[in-house]
Amino acid sequence: MTRHPRWPLLVACLLTASLAACTADSGPADPDSGPARDAELPPLPPDGTVFVPTDTSTPDTVTTPDTVPDTVTAPDSVTDTDTDTVTAPDTDTVTAPDSAPDTAPDSAPDSVTDTDTAPDSVTAPDSVTDSDSVTAPDTAPDTAPDTTTTGCGSCPADRPFCNDGVCVCSGPSCGTGAFCAAGVCQPCVVDTHCGATCANCVGFGQVCNPAGTACVACTEGAPCQPGYLCQSGSCSPCNSAGACGLECEACDGTTPACIGGNCVCSSSSCPGGTWCSNLACAACNTDTHCGASCVDCSATSQPVCVQGECRCTADIQCGPGAWCLSGACEPCGNGDPGHCGASCAVCSGATPLCIDGSCQCGTSEDCGPGAHCEGGACLPCDDGAHCGPSCAPCDTATPVCDDGVCVACIDGTDCGGGTWCDGGVCVSCGDDDPQHCGAGCNVCGGKTPACISGTCTCSGASCGAGAQCILGGCVLCDTPSACGASCQPCGGATPYCAAGGSGCVACLDDSHCAAADHCESGACVPDCQPGGCASDLSPDGKKCSSAKVVGRTAAMNTYTLATQMTTSFGDNDDLPDMGTVCWDAKYDAFWRVWLFAGETLTVNLTKVASSFDPMMKLYRGTSCKSNWEQDLVGCFQKNQDGGNETLSHVATVDGWYTIVVDGRHASDNGTGSYTISIAIACVDEGCCCQ
Repeated sequence: MTRHPRWPLLVACLLTASLAACTADSGPADPDSGPARDAELPPLPPDGTVFVPTDTSTPDTVTTPDTVPDTVTAPDSVTDTDTDTVTAPDTDTVTAPDSAPDTAPDSAPDSVTDTDTAPDSVTAPDSVTDSDSVTAPDTAPDTAPDTTTTGCGSCPADRPFCNDGVCVCSGPSCGTGAFCAAGVCQPCVVDTHCGATCANCVGFGQVCNPAGTACVACTEGAPCQPGYLCQSGSCSPCNSAGACGLECEACDGTTPACIGGNCVCSSSSCPGGTWCSNLACAACNTDTHCGASCVDCSATSQPVCVQGECRCTADIQCGPGAWCLSGACEPCGNGDPGHCGASCAVCSGATPLCIDGSCQCGTSEDCGPGAHCEGGACLPCDDGAHCGPSCAPCDTATPVCDDGVCVACIDGTDCGGGTWCDGGVCVSCGDDDPQHCGAGCNVCGGKTPACISGTCTCSGASCGAGAQCILGGCVLCDTPSACGASCQPCGGATPYCAAGGSGCVACLDDSHCAAADHCESGACVPDCQPGGCASDLSPDGKKCSSAKVVGRTAAMNTYTLATQMTTSFGDNDDLPDMGTVCWDAKYDAFWRVWLFAGETLTVNLTKVASSFDPMMKLYRGTSCKSNWEQDLVGCFQKNQDGGNETLSHVATVDGWYTIVVDGRHASDNGTGSYTISIAIACVDEGCCCQ
């Protein structure tokens, strides 16, 4: 390897494309017409060293002091399949084929022996410093001999000048749309060198388009960020139906609109026959969205959607004056008996036809047997003008229609004076007929129940029991002279006739009795009942039938008995359960007193045993519990509070009243001690006792 002593002159000669004009010791023959000055040439390597390979059958190798190797790969001579490699102070890597196939062997021997099993390697300085790396294939097979080892007799377009016998390029020498990399001109079709100006797309955050003509925001190999779509080299937001959301998916038919990055529907985006329901297009098959036009049936007279059409299912849906026929609302007609007039009435019965929008009959033939048309209505043939199934008129002899049959009369009003209707025939009123008496056909009754000689009067037998005929009228037997059912006179012990003539009695009021008596139910009775005046404590008081008697005379001044006991072996006066108002213990004590109606009985029961819980019952009569449903006056207990008890009652009838002392001591079977006081508020002095 040798260093060329006259690098500037050789470069100038190459640029003039005339080697003959140059000599080994001098510049061009005509300096003024020669190549450009050295200052216009591409810069040399720092030390100017060029290594040229001498092997003509293997790749050439030239070594220069590049700091970063460039790589160019191209096919070798004729059947050259190896690639040349040029290393220069550049970080770019470009791989491209030779511009033409080799047609002759290298003219200079390689400095080393090469078997051409690997790419040729050439190291030369770049004319400019570049930091990009581009790898591209050969643009065409080699068609000319490799000049890198021939002393640069002629250089191809991608290596337009000779450097120490090696064809290389410099930045400006590559022309528009190309750049120099690894000593070879490369097309500007990469991200760092793109288009006619070889723009650096990377500096703008872009890439070179596939055609290599311009920097763009995106390509198929360099897509946009999520939510954007590459269109004609630009990133467009995915906010359309064709590309929606982060995934830029196409919206389908049910969600045809892109809103807020989501495929949904809007009121105007759904196709015909569908509507937007819950953000998705749904078929218009509801009452509010029906058919191809999505009609709101509910706002029409046919409010139900049936197979895509608004229909009705009931007459009421059609509104006044219309009815539902086969799913459609039809106006009610003036001659339709099933839907007649503005009210759509159903004509039947007495008005079977629809005439001029009104239910009525036109002729009697419209009414059927036993009826005739009168005033637009079918009426039964039950009058003299229309009688019976044939509705024929009755004649003068039988002018009245009775249940479809012509008769002379139905009641007396159909007959003339002095006659009455008897079974449809007018007959004369009788002289002895109490229901049709005399010329006036009067009905006899009351005080004149009999018809005699055409006049209502009475007879002895006609007045009935308890009355007698006096002066042509019946009189009640309620006087002492004629009393009772047999109207007999009263006398003796029963000189008076009771009210209503029920019979003869001894008195009607107290004035009819002696001074010590009074009138009671028609009889004079003593004012006092001797049996109720005196006390009788001899009975044991253990049963209702053996109750102790407190006399009226003693009770008039409040009769008190100290420290009595309920028995543990006496009567069980238990009543049916009545709750806390009438709680019943098991053993009882019995007391009895006589009362007249209107008198007030007061009984005070005071317990002696501290734990004894007393109560009292009051019966009318002497049967106690055996007839309790009729005789029980009441229970007297303060809800089992363990306190003393008081009984107060105004008698409604005269007679005996029985007091039952009940209670419990520790258990339902226990006995208890108590004191009792019985008082009567009499209606007269001495309580009727002498």
